[in-house]
Parts: sequence; structure tokens; C-alpha cells
Amino acid sequence: MKEILKDRLEVLKDNYIKMTGQPFEYFYCPILYRDEKTPLCMGHIVNSAFPNSPRAWTVQREDVDNFYGSKFESDFIDLQHSGKYSPDEILLDKDLSKSIKPKIIQNGTSVDYYYAEGNIPDHFSPVIVENNEKSTTLVLKKSPDEMLAQIDSNWEIDISRDLRLPALVSLIKSAHLTLFNILGYEYALSAGGYFVGHDILGLFYEQNKSESKQNVLKNALPFFRPFLHMVRPVPHDSIEVQGTISDNHLLACKDSQNNIWALVVFIRTDQRLHSVLIPVFESTDAIPRFLNFLENTNETIDANYCIYAKDKWDISTKTVKLVWPKAGDLYPEINEQ
Repeated sequence: MKEILKDRLEVLKDNYIKMTGQPFEYFYCPILYRDEKTPLCMGHIVNSAFPNSPRAWTVQREDVDNFYGSKFESDFIDLQHSGKYSPDEILLDKDLSKSIKPKIIQNGTSVDYYYAEGNIPDHFSPVIVENNEKSTTLVLKKSPDEMLAQIDSNWEIDISRDLRLPALVSLIKSAHLTLFNILGYEYALSAGGYFVGHDILGLFYEQNKSESKQNVLKNALPFFRPFLHMVRPVPHDSIEVQGTISDNHLLACKDSQNNIWALVVFIRTDQRLHSVLIPVFESTDAIPRFLNFLENTNETIDANYCIYAKDKWDISTKTVKLVWPKAGDLYPEINEQ
């Protein structure tokens, strides 16, 4: 184990002793809520594949980190490409094409193709794609006679992808690890931390750790649907924060009795800023309030800016009306055809 990982583990162990009065033996996972001997890793709060992402990390179980990384974050990182490339630029870049998986559509039907390598079978048709800088040859799985007969067809390049599910899951995990990194087991062992860590992330992992990616994504749709409204993109320049893991800035959501029922954690991925609603279950009314907000049509929240610094909260006395849209798409597609 790397020394830097050992050092961080010792810090967490001291924090765990402070909270529980006894040490963990190996590592008390804030997602599985178990202390087991298993490989550990430096789990990045925000996937390091995002350009200019914060490099903050915390100790994580390797199995859990790899599961969410391969099943959701590997797709979520494609959000960085949204709006940056034209269809021909993507087709001309094999790495981008492998990630985004553009489709060639003829009259509404997808046509299989591959990049030319070596001899091209007579029953397939080569097509040259080029711009001012590059060119490449695609091989459409259609015969030259078919292509000639269908030359007046409606041809399109579809480079859209639905990233809502990987974004939702990845951002809930990032927000959970953000608060764990800042507050340690004070957060992880709280009722709200247990709800997000164990009841959402941990439970889904346990139910799906042995499944294929295809089945994991299929199972994730109904499982995470009740938590859809925990995550929202932040409109550009609507708030001046770097991201909670970088500047410790959050929003505290309060009820009419001035009780905090949720925290808004900010996650930055390259040029995009996201907000995640994390429950604070310290009052008896907080649990139904949080769960009801996820289900109802209310789109406004009373909140106060706050910062966690020098082991204490500094919460502004000024209340702001936070708009939390619940209609329309959660995240845009990679691009438009």
C-alpha cells in the first residue's frame, strides 16, 4: 500500500475513533458500512478523466470504486464532449468515435460500419469521410449496388447519447465522497450519510456487483428513479463556486423552523457545474420533507450559503430562493444529429 494511502487511512482511523470510541481494523467503508480486509485505493472524488477536474481523493474499497467507475463513470465522462465536436470531427477521430459511438442512419435505420483496414469485401461499400485536416475511410455493410440504388436516401450521422443515468449515479457518489472527505465519519455515520451511502450506493452495489454492465444499467433505471431529483445541472455563471471539494462552499436548505433538512453539494466537471441534494436527517421532520421533495412538483428551496472551514460551519443569515427544476431533461445529449 502506498505511503500516502496509509497516511490518509490513519487520519480516517483517528476520526473513526473520535466518533465511535474504537478503531476500525482495516477500513470502515462509507458505502458498504463494513470493516473488511480488502484492497484499497485512492478514490477520486471527481473522475480524473475530466480535464481540469479537482484531484482530491479519499480512501475507498477498490471493488466498490471499480464497480461505479466501470459501470457509470466511464460513460459519464463523455459529458465533456457535449457541443464540442461536429459529426465529421468525431468520425475522423477513432478515440472519440469509440467513446461516443456515432451511428450512420439511412431513412431512420442504423447502418453497420467499421473503419477500413486492409482489403474491403466486394459486398461492402467504402465511404471517405474528410475535412480540411483529415480523412478516413469507413466501410458500410451495404453492397455497392444497394448504395447506388439508395443514393437519394436521407442519410444522417447520429452522435447523440443519453447520459442522464450515468450522470445521476456518478454525481450522487461524488457528492457523498465530497462530504466524507470534508467531514469524515461525522457525515458517514449520520442518518443522512447512511441513507446515501448504504441505502442507495451500497445497496445497489451489493445487488449488482456480479452483473454485466448491460444488466447493471437495466437494473439501475428503476432503482435510481426515486432519486432523480437529487441532482441538477447549475446554469452557467448563475453561482460563483469552484465546487465543494475545492472551496468547501455549499447551500444549507432550511425549513420554516430554521432546521437544515438538506445540503446542496456542488460538483465541477471540466466547465460544467452540478448540484446534488444530500439529506440531513437530524430533525424528525427532515426525513419526510426530503423524500416528499423528491416526489412532489415543488421547484423552490429556501437555502443559505455556507462554508465549512476550520472544523466548523459558517452559515449566512441571508436566505435565498433556490430554483430546482423538475421538468425536462436532466442533462443534454452529447450532441445533435
